[in-house]
Amino acid sequence: YGDHRDLHVRSRRQRQMCIRDRSIDSSMYAEISKEAEENYEMIQYMINSAKQNQVISIPEGIHIVSKPIIVNKKVNITIQGILSSGIVLIDSHQPVFIINNSSNIVLQHLVLGHDISTKGNHDSEIVRINNGNNIYVNSCEISGDAAIGLKAVGVKSLTISSCFVHDNSWFAFSFQKCDNVTIENSQLIDNKEVLYQRSSNVVLHSNIVKD
Repeated sequence: YGDHRDLHVRSRRQRQMCIRDRSIDSSMYAEISKEAEENYEMIQYMINSAKQNQVISIPEGIHIVSKPIIVNKKVNITIQGILSSGIVLIDSHQPVFIINNSSNIVLQHLVLGHDISTKGNHDSEIVRINNGNNIYVNSCEISGDAAIGLKAVGVKSLTISSCFVHDNSWFAFSFQKCDNVTIENSQLIDNKEVLYQRSSNVVLHSNIVKD
């Protein structure tokens, strides 16, 4: 986890430059679009092919993708980054990572965010979880420039631990009809509000919160 924590101490400007170096030059748009589609297909194929009890390791580096990565009806899988792995979506109107109707899922050691050079309103969430149970998000950077960092609806038992959630224009987290949600040992920095909850049981402890 030490290597991942090093990612957290980078300034926001450094993170922006890291992504912009690969995406802001309009003359490279076609090449970037092709690369984003290839990255999406690679990661989505890895997830679609995963069997129960499998660990999916996302290769090191920042992977710009063209569409949301979706985990659908999976049981007992772990999706993890290798060192400084990141997934960056070029479409700011959709979530970067979606988990649907799945159980016993671990998401860890990843940097997730939207391409900050994309024009227009960034009005989506970074991570969306729909109707699942026993979801564990560990040691991830949910890297802002979105409306909501993580949104969950109809989830039973969700733990968010040792994450860095920052720079979201609405909320760091939104929970609707969720039971047994724990947010612990995380850094929640520069979000307009930390939490929106409706018909949900949420416990926060040992977090660092700064506006």
